[in-house]
Amino acid sequence: SAARIVDLARTAQHRDLVILAHNGPLGLSREAGDIWGKDFGKPGGDWGDRDLAVAIQRIVEMGLRVQMVVAGHMHHELIHPQGSLRRRFMRRSGTLYVNPAVVPRVRESAAGSTESYFVRTRWVEGRCSAVEEVWVDMQGIERATVARFEEAASLPAGGIPDEGAE
Repeated sequence: SAARIVDLARTAQHRDLVILAHNGPLGLSREAGDIWGKDFGKPGGDWGDRDLAVAIQRIVEMGLRVQMVVAGHMHHELIHPQGSLRRRFMRRSGTLYVNPAVVPRVRESAAGSTESYFVRTRWVEGRCSAVEEVWVDMQGIERATVARFEEAASLPAGGIPDEGAE
């Protein structure tokens, strides 16, 4: 519930927070391919979590900064339209939202080895400066890395622009 999330944030040791949740917050999606958009049944609409949205709003009102929300649930490949991919990274009001729900998370490479999917973030002076998707083999060796965005500490050049607070 929103109250429990807010209570946990209130006891945090820092003002800058990263929230890890099962599903992302309500209010960031309209279309099936949006970060937590509904892509099944009658596609379209927002499939985000109302409690998480309320909690984030209350946490910000307390003067804390939600730097990142990492939440999946809505898979990267859409059911409708079939074969399309979901948007999985966005920034709004200074918060970076990441949906790492790549399915399957474990795959066989062309060479026949097993690889697992991870998301890696890089931070500079308390702000996420890069997000990478990484495929790692069973020995821990990175086999594929895709930079999703990088931004300079002072400029959003090449980064995910803030989409405002709609």
